[in-house]
Order: sequence, then C-alpha cells, then structure tokens
Amino acid sequence: MPAGVGKAKSTTMPIFRPGRSRGMIGLHVLSKLFRDAGELWFDRREAIPAKQWNTTGMLAPRTKPVRNLTMTCHICTTCGTQFGESTEPPSACPVCEDERQFVPASGQAWTNMAVIASTHKILWTEEAKGVHSLRILPEFGIGQRAFLIEGPDGNILWDCLSLLDEASITKIAAMGGLAAIAISHPHFYSSMMAWSEALGDVPVHVHADDRQWVRRSGPALSPWTGEIFELNQATLIRCGGHFAGSSVLYCPWLEDGRGALFGGDTMQVTLDRRYVSFMRSYPNLIPLNARAVKSIGEAVRPFRFEAIYGGFSGRTIKREGSHVVERSIARYIRAIADDPQQD
Repeated sequence: MPAGVGKAKSTTMPIFRPGRSRGMIGLHVLSKLFRDAGELWFDRREAIPAKQWNTTGMLAPRTKPVRNLTMTCHICTTCGTQFGESTEPPSACPVCEDERQFVPASGQAWTNMAVIASTHKILWTEEAKGVHSLRILPEFGIGQRAFLIEGPDGNILWDCLSLLDEASITKIAAMGGLAAIAISHPHFYSSMMAWSEALGDVPVHVHADDRQWVRRSGPALSPWTGEIFELNQATLIRCGGHFAGSSVLYCPWLEDGRGALFGGDTMQVTLDRRYVSFMRSYPNLIPLNARAVKSIGEAVRPFRFEAIYGGFSGRTIKREGSHVVERSIARYIRAIADDPQQD
C-alpha cells in the first residue's frame, strides 16, 4: 500500500478449503439453477381446477392456458445481467435502458442460465503466472472476460460472467476455491450472486455508489464505501468516470512483484495495446470530461504496476502500465481540448 494513502478497515476474507462436501454443495446449487428450463414443478392434474376436467378424466376445452409458474432467474441477452427470481421475464432491463448501454433494434429478449449452458461453455486461459481469464464461448452479452487471480490470502474472482458451468466449479474447487468476488461496475455484475451461491456464499464486493444497479441481491452482497477497500494484500480503488462507483483492482504481488492493475471498463485498453482510454458510454460513444479523467489518474497514481488487464480478450498491456496510464490521460485531454490547431 503506498505511503500517505488512507486505508479502509481491512476485512479478513474466509478462504474456501475444497472438500467433498463443499464440492457437492456447489454442484447441487448449480443443478438447482438449471431446473428452470421450462417444465412445471407441480402435478398437472392438481394445477388445473377440477371444473376443467370432464367425467372421463380428460381435460375439457378451456379458453385460457395454464400459466407456467416456474420461478426463473432471467438473464438479459444484451447485457448479460441476471435478475432475481420471477415467474415472468422483467418488463425491461434498466441496465440496457440507461444511456451507457442500449436495447437492440430487435427489442428486449431474455434467457436463463440453463439455456445458455446448453449452447455455450466457459473458456479458461492462463494469461500470466497466477492470472486466469474466463470468457463465454460463443460470445454472449457484452462479451467481457472475468479473471481468477491467485492470491496469497485466497483466490479472487474479478468481474463475472452470465454462465457458471460444472467444469468451472470443479476447477475452482481444485484451485482452492474463492475468497472473494469483486466487480468493477454494473455492466459486469452478470450472474455474480449465482457464482457466489454455487461456490459457498463467497462475499461479493461492489461499490455502494452503484448499488442501485444490482438486479439480483443476496446475503453475500457486500457493498463497500469510500475511495479504497483492502482485500488483504489486494486493493479495490474507486475511480468513477464510467459509473460513479467504477473501480479497478490492484494486485502488487503479480508480475514478479511489479504489480498488475485490472481495469474493467474504468479504463479500456486500446486495440494497439499501447494506451488506455476512457468513456462514459462505449457503445454510444459518450466521452468523459477532462475533470473525470484526471480524477481517474489521481486515484491510481499512488499505485505502481507493470501490467494492465483490460475487460476484453487480448486487451492486455504487459509493460510499464503506470506510465501508460499517465501518457494516455495526457493524450485524451489533448484530444478533447478546444484547440483550433488540432488536426
């Protein structure tokens, strides 16, 4: 932790020790999540009023169909956010209706984890020592990658995915489980509470400034406040900008002790992997003002890091990460300045 930076009260993370009972719990919870593929959970004869059955025991003609009362955690197909249990899909997705996201021309559509699991899988990639990226294939929703970060005080899941499969539960258990889940901003909340529940009620850390965007809550949800929050040797840093609570994760032990920063969408690694950039809305091309971008720089300046891991596949800067952020901020501010001599 850099000198002069105030520390939030540390919270010791419970370290999940894998074993037969915990593994079985994870698989049991996952199977519960997958029981929402569309079949009724009650006897059909009992579910239909007696007056609709004729004397031969056959179903009499009726004008209204029997409603499917199965409780489902619906998932928005555009942003990948999972909602709390309901019998019917939500009327709208507030995340997509916000100006930072979008509703496609085809309209709002819904799915659930069981349906996604039937056609998709999670691809694991070892990005560096102690850093594993996870993404859904074929691409789903926003298409972000999450990270499992091996830490000295337990593993951390940074950001999340809409899908959790049995293979990933087994792999995480073999790696020592999860001590914490931390999310950068609402676009990557996805199925964070389902992951927590399936892996042993792992604490889920989101910044309190963004709590209004949580669509599915639970006892493991742990909003944090202030500018920094220590997860033992890791540090969550609130930068703002993209969202009020947009955050990054700093892990000083990675890159052989030179440190790594996980940026989410707070700072987006550019395609040339030489800069990062900043936006209020990436799909709708709404920029941030100079004050907001300078604030992001001030938030991360006390922390030194070699690598920057962006929110999407291939968006990784391997060298001089701290310097890259500084020169990226300078370039961004020059680009938005009211300069008549600018090309």
